Amino acid sequence: MSKVEEATSPTTAGSGSRFVLYFLMLLLCYPLSPAPVALMIRVSGASEFSGVESAFNTFYAPLGYLIENNEWVEPFYEWQSEMLNSLFYK
Repeated sequence: MSKVEEATSPTTAGSGSRFVLYFLMLLLCYPLSPAPVALMIRVSGASEFSGVESAFNTFYAPLGYLIENNEWVEPFYEWQSEMLNSLFYK
């Protein structure tokens, strides 16, 4: 195997750090996404289809638990929802 092939091989050490980066991005994006996703569902009309609401509730069930059991989590999501509504529904 030549040095060029070794440098472009998918099994290089950088692939592990890329996985960690993707995981951290998902870990950051998941808690920030319910309000924008709910807005997109409402704006697109997808809420009319059966199963969309239950899929949303199931996917975000851990965050729903946090909202119900931590007093500092709910105000953040209320603020986020108000900001999105003010941007799209003036």
